[in-house]
Amino acid sequence: MGISKRQYYLDFLRIIAIVFVLFNHRECYHHFLTYDDFGFKYLLTIIPSILCKCGPPLFLMISGALLLRKKDEAFKDVFKHRIVRILIVMIIAALWKSRVDFSFGYILKTFASGLNWYLYAYLGFLFMLPFLRNIVNDSTKNKTTLFFALTLGFYSVQALSIVFGINFSLFSNIPLFNSYYASSCWMIIFPIAGYFVANADNIYTDKKDLYKFRIALIISSVASVAVSIMLITYDIKNNGGNNLEQLRQHFIFAPSCLIFYLCKTVVDKYQHRITKIPAKIITEISGATFGMYLLEVFTLISENLYKELVVIVSPVVGTYLTSFVCIFLSLIIYTIIVVPIRKVPVINKIL
Repeated sequence: MGISKRQYYLDFLRIIAIVFVLFNHRECYHHFLTYDDFGFKYLLTIIPSILCKCGPPLFLMISGALLLRKKDEAFKDVFKHRIVRILIVMIIAALWKSRVDFSFGYILKTFASGLNWYLYAYLGFLFMLPFLRNIVNDSTKNKTTLFFALTLGFYSVQALSIVFGINFSLFSNIPLFNSYYASSCWMIIFPIAGYFVANADNIYTDKKDLYKFRIALIISSVASVAVSIMLITYDIKNNGGNNLEQLRQHFIFAPSCLIFYLCKTVVDKYQHRITKIPAKIITEISGATFGMYLLEVFTLISENLYKELVVIVSPVVGTYLTSFVCIFLSLIIYTIIVVPIRKVPVINKIL
């Protein structure tokens, strides 16, 4: 008998997101730069290098889909149950990173600005949560469409100003849709997008409107990746590749929304076929992804594993496929570490 009450698409999305994060931290992320002919292998390796940037946005979209719908949650409850949790994680992370210099000043400095950017972004999202809820809960079909259009437009066109050195001052003053450095607005645009995409079937009640939404997602995603590839190639040839990180990030709004929507649509359709054992495995891995992220960014487990694999595996399959082996093994190792730890009641509330 299948299991259908849980929203399993969110579990699958968390797993996809953490795999993207792991990909972003391995050699495969930069591998397309080893091909100077800009041919088939270049295209084959640059596309996942762009799409892997969807990892953190997908996590933020999941948070938006889950948290923005809770209209009646008081801010004191947000602070007590959500903000304090992240602050505890940040304190522990700051202490861990400060173990080489355990002075109060160094710990404070590390806590304030020396941790992984995502923790600050997520904390910012939680402080804005009550106000973001007002934005999405007052939205209509037309406002939803307008949000997607303006965000896609401003967020993508910003890349042109970066690669061609043109300064559009307006683009730095509309944080609801865009920011000069791409990820500086992620804690706003992606939770909102996550809420809208998760509820797209209810927002676009007319079948024709829903069809247009789906087609728009597909076309804008393909166009985003294509333009990103062209601008990255141009930047490599003309600017020495100085803007590659920005040119990948500024074109992942539409692809992130498409991945989210496709996963929701497919999993919702077939989740009744998920039996008890696979469901248990999926939920355990999904529940461990935050812990995996912390291990990935605050330890050298994955990095040291990759170094060993380069010696053992790389001579056989090459460095690109070695990265995939490392990602797979890292996922297993992190799961083995995090899942048992999460069984401890106190730690479970944090991770």
